[in-house]
Amino acid sequence: MENSSQVGVLTITRSHKKNVKLLSPTEIYKQNKEEARLVLDNSISKLDGEFINIPTLRSYLDSELRTVENSLDQYQSELGKEQNNIFKTNGEMITVKSPSDGETVVGTIRFANVEDAKTAIKVIDEDFYNGKWSQMSWIERSMIMIKASDLMHARRNELSALIMKESGKAVNEALADVDEAIDFINFYIREQKKVLELGHYQARGPIAVVAPWNFPLAIPCGMTVSSLIAGNTVILKSAEQTPLIANVLVNLLYEAGVPETALIHLPGEGETVGQTLIESRDISGIVFTGSKPVGVHIAKTAAKRLYKNKKTQVEYPVKVITEMGGKNAVLVTNNAELDETVSGILYSAFAHAGQKCSACSRVIVDNQIKDKLTARLAEAARDIKVGSSDDFSVFINPLITSEEKKRLQEQVSEAIKEIKEFGGKVHIDRSQDDLPGYCVGPTILEVPKKRAFEKDSFSQRELFAPVVHVIGVDGLDEAIEVFNSVEYGLTGGIFSQSQDDIDYCVSKMQVGNIYVNRPITGARVGIEPFGGFKMSGTGPKAGGVDYIKSLQVLVTEIDSDIKSVFETGSDYEVKLAKSSGLPVAGRIERVVRALDAIINNFGPLFPGIFGNDKERLQTLRSWFIEDFQNIVEKGRDNRIIPGQLNFSKFDSFKESCVYISLNEKPNIETFINFLMALACGVGITVLCTNQKSYIWWRYLIDILIKNRFSSRNIDCYFVGFDQITKIAQNQIDVVIVDGNNEGVQRVITEFSNDLGKSVMTRFVTPMEMTPASSHFDLMFTYANERSYAVNVMRHGAPMELENL
Repeated sequence: MENSSQVGVLTITRSHKKNVKLLSPTEIYKQNKEEARLVLDNSISKLDGEFINIPTLRSYLDSELRTVENSLDQYQSELGKEQNNIFKTNGEMITVKSPSDGETVVGTIRFANVEDAKTAIKVIDEDFYNGKWSQMSWIERSMIMIKASDLMHARRNELSALIMKESGKAVNEALADVDEAIDFINFYIREQKKVLELGHYQARGPIAVVAPWNFPLAIPCGMTVSSLIAGNTVILKSAEQTPLIANVLVNLLYEAGVPETALIHLPGEGETVGQTLIESRDISGIVFTGSKPVGVHIAKTAAKRLYKNKKTQVEYPVKVITEMGGKNAVLVTNNAELDETVSGILYSAFAHAGQKCSACSRVIVDNQIKDKLTARLAEAARDIKVGSSDDFSVFINPLITSEEKKRLQEQVSEAIKEIKEFGGKVHIDRSQDDLPGYCVGPTILEVPKKRAFEKDSFSQRELFAPVVHVIGVDGLDEAIEVFNSVEYGLTGGIFSQSQDDIDYCVSKMQVGNIYVNRPITGARVGIEPFGGFKMSGTGPKAGGVDYIKSLQVLVTEIDSDIKSVFETGSDYEVKLAKSSGLPVAGRIERVVRALDAIINNFGPLFPGIFGNDKERLQTLRSWFIEDFQNIVEKGRDNRIIPGQLNFSKFDSFKESCVYISLNEKPNIETFINFLMALACGVGITVLCTNQKSYIWWRYLIDILIKNRFSSRNIDCYFVGFDQITKIAQNQIDVVIVDGNNEGVQRVITEFSNDLGKSVMTRFVTPMEMTPASSHFDLMFTYANERSYAVNVMRHGAPMELENL
């Protein structure tokens, strides 16, 4: 402590000067700035060095918490003022009121209208092609972003005060929001340098960011700065409920040096302003966080067009990144430590009033300890403090709007009727408590296991509120069955003292983030990369190493001589292939043998001079032998911190893939994707739209069958477009389309009509390449990344977890 403290604890105790005191971080910063003694943090001064998360404000110390309290008091003078949006908007003037009391006017801002949105698109489109932002080097953009990070750090308390007032977040949640925004900036700067080292990637073009209200600074910042760092220009369409903090963010980025024509803030309604953005042919990508219905709508809309780069004249699909909802569960085994479990569930379920897509809304507990656990949860929920975010002792802060409060109270009443009808139990219901503003108390309901599987049950629906359903089960298999029964796959956790139980359960939990013996919310940048699959989103994970790469494009121009050929196919009934049940080693052994046969028959299969293509197949073969199984079994480490293991695994794969061959012979890019899907055990159904293509693929599949692949897992059909339309009504994980631009777009449009019923279909086309050296990026398309955060500190002592 002596060497790291601000003044020195021992120095203070020895000092005869009675006025020596510990200074707050803000006071130290201002003092050092005035005296020209500011020193860059090591994590910032070395951009090619290790990323380090920003140290949090220690709110458990009165001296540091007082600095936030002072900022909150000082913000009183800012209340009610109009926010200055640099980009002139002409819509309605909106008044934002504090959720804490529903009366205090936090500020006003003028919304944008449709014409403003069209003007903004023109501005960022012009800037992308002729402005200076996209032409800047990585180091120039990074210096600007570092300044933004510094400004944000220096104003952490002021930003937190606005978040507390505008969104109703409790103090620690608001501080964490700012810290995460800072982390996003510093993390993505470093990751972009790694992307540049791969070579050939380029910015996609103008990007539309559609942001949520529940993390009103962190998530808009992460989505916006990642797009900017990658060299894109950006329109930020902020949430209608929290436009003020978004405007402050954009003005701060301007202050740091981002050109006003490279970034525009458009506060406004999603149905008008947002719709204009996602429909525009001048928008190359859409990054969205929010509800499932809106995310699906965005994905379906964007899938119906290609983006044409005006500089290269090359077309490629509109990139859509969605992070949507969750119906997240905590498993509690019969040997769980109850103190730890109750604490973890309370924070996971009720922090920020459950208004997190990662929040716990289901507790799946072994019947042997169910009564003990629910009694303790109910007792804690009965005493938990609910109220204004201005009150630093409050645990459950208000909901975001009066409409949300009304909606929740009605849904809880309906959920209680359901519980009574099906023989459940109401453990506590504080939803109707007389509370200030938009506050709603916690509710804990117990639902019978059988009812918990029904899709119309409230235990299956995301309520986005402080409501928990408890489900009793007998044994681990029942627990996993209930856990995976929902349409989402975002977060989940387990509390257990048995390593065998932990190993068994986590291997079967189909969610993107898995937490062991700790809360299931609070994912930190670089430590717990955040995002899921199924209907929870498209990936890649926010705050993960693959994210910023997805905002760039590695373009390949399709040979203009290639034509998509549609003929009248056979009338055979198409049966979709099933995923393989073979272990990894068995699949790879078969894939390598098949590749040997393909390489030996390369001339007949790929007539012409394609030496580089043959070499790529040979390189892929070597990677399968040397690296594939190792990656599947070991995964990769995330940022290491004391007391917790953090890593991602790629041992869960997509189930279904349809390969649509419109050409008479395959493109090497899509063919390599086919081989990777085969290695990952995905069931592949090849649909050929012309006779020549069918003959080629039938020959290839015969090779695969001879090398011990099953026609149950890979098969081929000659089809007409009417059959493609029927197949498109199925929910397919990955659709590979091999053809020219027109043919590819026709097929994707057809599949997009039914997109999002149970999966967010990923489309692979020859228009976008994966670096020839990056086979992992290819594999990533067919794998479900699951990030683990394992608490290894049990009552102060490390617990070894060797098998995870």
